[in-house]
Amino acid sequence: MKEDLSKVREYLINDRKLNPDIVNTLMSKGFIRQDERNNAVYTWVNNGEIVGHNSEGSYKKKDGGRYKHIASGANQKFGFSFKTSPNKDIRNIYFFESEVDAISYASLNGLTPNSKYVSMRGVNNPSIIYKQILEVGQNTGKTPNVVYAVDNDEAGLKFNQDKIENNLVHREHGEMPIYFAVPPKRENVKDWNDELVRRNGHPYEQHERNIPLSKQQYLQNYRNRESSRGIEME
Repeated sequence: MKEDLSKVREYLINDRKLNPDIVNTLMSKGFIRQDERNNAVYTWVNNGEIVGHNSEGSYKKKDGGRYKHIASGANQKFGFSFKTSPNKDIRNIYFFESEVDAISYASLNGLTPNSKYVSMRGVNNPSIIYKQILEVGQNTGKTPNVVYAVDNDEAGLKFNQDKIENNLVHREHGEMPIYFAVPPKRENVKDWNDELVRRNGHPYEQHERNIPLSKQQYLQNYRNRESSRGIEME
């Protein structure tokens, strides 16, 4: 019997405005599923092996929030992720606060070749970052470019500042290259899904696409914004 994915597909495509092709591909590979309560289930995969999953409600509860759950026994060093090349060819790792934000960024900007998109489930899971970087290094023999693409809010800005002050250092290759992809600061927009919903699912034109900022570019942008409008950033 074919798995019913209709409620989750409707939620992700119609409500969250995610790119249908990306959603359908992830569903066909079993990365996104639907449970008996019509929650979206995001599978965590490590080298082809399922090591856990988390669930998110496809509808809002009476208090306005959504059901969220992490499966018991899940390996907390992993999370939902998808990639655009085999492990040996990964050159970039993008880190997001949620599964929907990761897919939203790809929906807006298109999929970047040789890249992996990872949900950290918030900004307080450093073990996910370290594990992903370690694995890519082991598979490729190189240090990847790390792109932090967290929310443009107080918690996200603090996260980015911490990553600047405590940058990753490889014991052989030295300081690792880090970049920042910052959602545009607009009314009612703090994350990549907010931006996608604002655009009613329409992707960026080529000239609009996000170009991750280097540490130096981010600091310059941050200081300019801080001097004129507090900590808000474009």
